[in-house]
Amino acid sequence: MGHATAPTAQVEASAMFALEHVTVTFGGLVALTDASLSVAPHSVHGVIGPNGAGKTTLFNVACGFVRPDEGRDALHGRHLPRLRPHDLPRLGIARTLQGSACSTG
Repeated sequence: MGHATAPTAQVEASAMFALEHVTVTFGGLVALTDASLSVAPHSVHGVIGPNGAGKTTLFNVACGFVRPDEGRDALHGRHLPRLRPHDLPRLGIARTLQGSACSTG
């Protein structure tokens, strides 16, 4: 994914959720390098990029499915050292998946 735009101090202070300087590797493959994301309350964000850019990895770190090699996540300025997927609802965080397959039978 390369570098996401680093949040400014003003945005960071008002962020509801933030990922800070996240790096993720899978064996010898670097999926994210020093990526940061800041989400303000009552806002909607999208992450776009080509296939293989690290978008899914970024969301998987945000949701606790993947632990970063470096960096951290924070909710309302508080570090969440052991975020797990089942913790998200009580924290007010939800995730939807891209696909919506329906079977009719």
